[in-house]
This record gives sequence, C-alpha cells and structure tokens, in this order.
Amino acid sequence: MPIITKISTQKRKGRYNIFIDNEYAFSVSERTLAEKRLLKGTELSTEDIKEIKKAESDSHAIQLAMSYLSYQPRSVYEILEYLNKHEISQDASQAAVQNLIKLNYLNDNNFARLFIKNNLRVGKDGPRAVDRKLKQKGLAADVIQEALYEIEDEEWIDAGLRLVHSLIHQVGKAWRRYRRDEDFKRKQKVKRYLFQHGFSSSEIDSFLNGEVVDLEEIDEY
Repeated sequence: MPIITKISTQKRKGRYNIFIDNEYAFSVSERTLAEKRLLKGTELSTEDIKEIKKAESDSHAIQLAMSYLSYQPRSVYEILEYLNKHEISQDASQAAVQNLIKLNYLNDNNFARLFIKNNLRVGKDGPRAVDRKLKQKGLAADVIQEALYEIEDEEWIDAGLRLVHSLIHQVGKAWRRYRRDEDFKRKQKVKRYLFQHGFSSSEIDSFLNGEVVDLEEIDEY
C-alpha cells in the first residue's frame, strides 16, 4: 500500500507537499493535513488519495468563490464563470455553489432584488435595461420578472431623472441649442435617450406628459 514518505511546507503559508513512496503526489492545506491525520509513515489506499484530492479541490473552489463574493454580491452564473476561469473542475465548482446556496451566500432571487434596488437608488437604467443586464449575469427570466414585478412604476422615476440629468452633463454647452428647439423636438431627444436606457414608451410618456420631467426646470439643473 502507498505510504507517505515525506511532508514539506510550501512557500505559500498553510500549504504542504505530500510525497508518496518518495515521489511528490499532491499538496494539501493545513486543515486537510490535520483532519486526515496525514503524517510521515501513514499508509493511504487509492481511495484515500482520491478522497483527499477531492476534498482539497472542493475546499479550494469554496475559498475562491468566497473571495470573489467578498467584493460584491454575485449570481450563481458569475461564480461558476469565475471558477471556470481559474480552472476549477465542474464537479468542484458545482459542489462549491451548492454549499454557498445552502449557507445563503448565493441566492439569485435576492441578487436580482438587490441589483434592482441599487439601480433605483443610484442607477440610471430602466426596466428593460435592468432585465438585459440581469440576463447577462445568468439569471433566469422568471427570477428577473418576479423581482421586477415587485417594483411600482413610480419607483423608476428617480432613475429616469438621473438619466436625463446625465444627458445634460454629457452634452454640456450643446444643451443650450436644445433649449432653442421647439418643445416637440426637445422631448424627442429626451425620449430617445430614455428609450436607449431601458425605459418603455409608456413610462417615458408618463415622465414627460405627466410633467414628472419638466424641461424648463432641466434647463436650469
């Protein structure tokens, strides 16, 4: 039966090289070393070695995923893509995702709601643009629609206003030329901009026709 003949420390803190029958076999974390009681002279079956390697792979996948999540919330798809880029096996990636879902660190329903709420608070996208961005993050259509359904129409007003104000800043002095346009043309410019950023025609009309967006006030913004 294969036997551990040497254990050496790596330059990377907390990592150890395992040598079996005088040949390098694999590396493990300090946790695995302790949990599996890996010592010089320990005999390992083929099945033991397979289990140790799997445990290491699963642990590494979770650590990578947790590190990625520490910066900002992520969708399940984003985590899987990230792990794939780091050459984590599909089995280890799926195991990591399932563990994180059980711990509620990953939840696409909550992710969609948080993404939308953040856009309503500081963003400039309308419902269609938000829908598109969430689909790019791998969320299912029903998950996105359920989250969007929870938002009242008037809650998108601030995002629309921020978008129109950003238009003014982008065009700068050119906005003065817009002021000289007749009201219809000015509205069309604003409408196109809102439409390009995911607001529907009916939402745009409610902004303008309902005087939510006052073009005269915008001139003075």
